[in-house]
Amino acid sequence: TTSESTLNCPIPQSYIKRLINDKVTKLNQESWITDGPRHTKLTLGHKNINIIKNLNTTLSNNRQNYRTAVHLITGHCGLNKHLHTIRKSDTSACPKCGDEEETVSHFLGQCPAIAQIRGQYFRDYYLSVNDIFDNQHISTIVNFTNHTKRLVVPEELDQTGVT
Repeated sequence: TTSESTLNCPIPQSYIKRLINDKVTKLNQESWITDGPRHTKLTLGHKNINIIKNLNTTLSNNRQNYRTAVHLITGHCGLNKHLHTIRKSDTSACPKCGDEEETVSHFLGQCPAIAQIRGQYFRDYYLSVNDIFDNQHISTIVNFTNHTKRLVVPEELDQTGVT
């Protein structure tokens, strides 16, 4: 019967619950460190402290530029790869060249359609996203992005869900 199968446990249930919660918290923290924000880690590369410092000191007085920088660093921006992932675009292809998915890496360093503009800002036509973030000031990256007008959408027309 049911009443006979119930065990009286000498360990309080609250203690067991706390142990389980502590273990889950520890596993989540380990997962965040190892798996974590992959795009952000890839983008920031080796100089992440300098980039964050520059972001907070240089761009903090201009909300739009700060927002653009954070979007590029996290990958959560109005480029087709992200928009397609969140089902706001039918395609992940680059609208400028159509060759590849429009990721931050493609947009900043590889798209042939904006290679001339890239050369003006970064003194090179094709770069990896790590090279760009390791060797360029964050304000230069934001200025390049603003010059391309790729992420500039009037607020009243912005239906991307990206803030």
